[in-house]
Amino acid sequence: MRETNLQSFFNWYYVASMFAALIPVTLIVYIQDNLGWKMGFGVPIMLMFLSAISFFLASSFYIKLKARASLLTGLAQVVVASLRKRHIEVLSEVYHIRERSMLQVLSEKIRFLNKACMIKNPQEDLT
Repeated sequence: MRETNLQSFFNWYYVASMFAALIPVTLIVYIQDNLGWKMGFGVPIMLMFLSAISFFLASSFYIKLKARASLLTGLAQVVVASLRKRHIEVLSEVYHIRERSMLQVLSEKIRFLNKACMIKNPQEDLT
């Protein structure tokens, strides 16, 4: 039930954001046609300025979680692990992941990073 609620939320979020984008685009065209190009460009500039100000003024209310580790550190660890295991051959057809597992399926886009997730020696690689 939770997954369907989440999917429904994102569906309605997408629909609402599309309507929220359609209305201003239509209004800007109307303003440009009837009030001129200066006003047509001035209105979006003022709205962007107001949105930036409201974003920074409301930033004290945001929940800011401190990162446990840097994202770049994790990326560097994956790159180093794939470089260390560069001699291992990876066959995309030969892998098994249990259902509802936390393990990631091998990617087809950046295949050289798949070697980072290969377990060569379980005693060494899993500790």
